Amino acid sequence: MTRKRLLWLLGFGLLFAAILFWKSPEGRLASELSASANRLSYTSAESPESKVGHFRAVADAWALPTTQLTVGGASYTGKDAMLEAAQRLTDARPQLYFELERAEVTVDGTRATAVGQLNLSESQIGDLHRDQRRVDLELERGESGWRVKRLRIGEADHTQPWERP
Repeated sequence: MTRKRLLWLLGFGLLFAAILFWKSPEGRLASELSASANRLSYTSAESPESKVGHFRAVADAWALPTTQLTVGGASYTGKDAMLEAAQRLTDARPQLYFELERAEVTVDGTRATAVGQLNLSESQIGDLHRDQRRVDLELERGESGWRVKRLRIGEADHTQPWERP
């Protein structure tokens, strides 16, 4: 094989790899949201300050001072109110794992929407006996990246695949 053919094959191989592994803006945003949901997880061995610290780190990365959070029927506006809700959650559930599944993201210029399923488990990620909640997000892109404008977390779906052992 001549050197020229080898270079052409190498070029096509690199192009194919780039196309295969390239993520769209929607895919990148969905991955970032999923990773942030996982960062919210905490264990019973952690201090209360550490547990809320998980929420504070994610809120600092994503929330605006005007971000609106709706969980079930309760509404919160701003980071402080969201952290207060997180404090109540950590008091009520000593250990909790968060997982965002099936996030469908639509990007339209500087605005984006995302719909997904938030799984909450007290034992592990991937637990079949978990609370499943619908999540709706409205995001806007600013100078510092994507920020959540509105977050709605629905009521828990306690449908179980079979009885918990």
